[in-house]
Amino acid sequence: MTQMELQNIPIDVHANKLVDWLISRHHCTKEWPEKIAIVRQKINTAIKDMPEHATISKILRDASPINYFHCVRIVEVLKETEADSKNFLGMYGSQRMKDWQEVLKLYQKDCLYLAECGAILARNVIYEVPAMKRLVSKAEQSIQECQKKEASSRKQAQEYRDKFVHSCNQLGIKLENFDPKNSNAKPPSAASIGNQLIALMSHELPEIFNKIANKSQDVNEAVTFYRQFLKSTIGLKEDQEKTCLGLLRLVIDKGNVTTYEWKYGEAPLKVESSVVTYQFEEDPADLNSGNGGLDLDADAGDIDFGEDIQLETGDIDWGGIESSDDIQIDFSVDNLEVETSGIVLEEDGVEGGVARNEEALSLLENPETRNFFIDELLELEGFLLQRIEEKKTEKPNEMMLSSHGDTLSVETLEKYLRLTNQVFQMFNENKTKQLLLVRESKRYTSRITESLLQNIKLAKKLDYAAENANQKNASLLAEIDSVKPKIQILSKQSRELQTELAKELSVKYNNRPVYITGGL
Repeated sequence: MTQMELQNIPIDVHANKLVDWLISRHHCTKEWPEKIAIVRQKINTAIKDMPEHATISKILRDASPINYFHCVRIVEVLKETEADSKNFLGMYGSQRMKDWQEVLKLYQKDCLYLAECGAILARNVIYEVPAMKRLVSKAEQSIQECQKKEASSRKQAQEYRDKFVHSCNQLGIKLENFDPKNSNAKPPSAASIGNQLIALMSHELPEIFNKIANKSQDVNEAVTFYRQFLKSTIGLKEDQEKTCLGLLRLVIDKGNVTTYEWKYGEAPLKVESSVVTYQFEEDPADLNSGNGGLDLDADAGDIDFGEDIQLETGDIDWGGIESSDDIQIDFSVDNLEVETSGIVLEEDGVEGGVARNEEALSLLENPETRNFFIDELLELEGFLLQRIEEKKTEKPNEMMLSSHGDTLSVETLEKYLRLTNQVFQMFNENKTKQLLLVRESKRYTSRITESLLQNIKLAKKLDYAAENANQKNASLLAEIDSVKPKIQILSKQSRELQTELAKELSVKYNNRPVYITGGL
């Protein structure tokens, strides 16, 4: 291989192995880190006394850190700014120039600048730029997660607010000035919701009970069929016939009458209905602030009757009636006549009674009689289910059928069953059950109010989480915006450093092409 051919063979050096390659080729020594520390001290001293020049300011601003090639450019600028201090021998009298020329000499001794620039390039390629890129990548991934979390939190918060509105609408609670689409909308207070529930209970429960009583008339045929079936099969006695679905038949015949009428068989002349007396105060601190009742512990004091009353104990004047031991009184009733025209005799029983307490409640309002009513519905439902099953079997119970002469079709029985289920399901409606519990317990009213407002509390927490995710998203975007320019600057400096090092090494090897691989 000729010298010309050898001159054209390129030299390839990997960036992360460049310092080791320089040491192995004896371009610099292993002690270069200790020597370069002295150079850095000189640079720190020289940089304190710099002229105001745009090019120098730009070099110092972009340099991170200052290396040999930056110092060369600074000296070139100083040749212009310090030209007045140059003597006829070509030497400069300016201390600035002397300091920077000394820095260059220290760099060139033992090729310290090659080792330092190689280490800077390797650090940028292996550590600095990849670390910043990983930081940006992780921040972008976190931004996606924050955006998903924010969207999910806001969606769930909206669902909780919609659930609150839906639950309130189901119960009939009015929500004035509350917009579920507005996360800052103020919900009604717990006291307002509780008082609305009490008002709804007082107003709507009687209407619901009347609807159930009217709907119960649809099962009249089914009740008649059931009672006739029992008569023909087991033979109901008179008292059994009266009690067989007695409460259900009473509601069908007379509607939702009072418990008093069910007990005694006649309507009361007067009903002293009980009402729900509890209310909720807006401010809990005001619950015990007033005293609207009587002070039963107050000292009433002694009663003052004025002067002492003297009772005369003299003889009684009988108005001229003489008393005599011979006078006898006739106690016989033979000739006694009594005027009876103004006397009215009351009949036996409870006619003219007053319904109070539980007796004043309607049959469907009273928990005890309401449970009896539901039990009788379930009894009728069970009977109809059994009869339908017997009708559908291939060999029905012939004795049961012949004893009654049952001619009803399965379709008719299924119709009876459907109507019975419709009456029963009216008790299972959510609004009906909630209002019944509101009537029975103030504590339950507080619980259902808290349950409704719990949706708003959860929505607030989710709104707070969404806001935190939004703020974190903004901080991550700001971090990315600050890191990306640093990556661009480091990448640009590394490419420039890579080019300058390749040129310097090429000069040392008689202009052979040198390629530093593994760069940015």
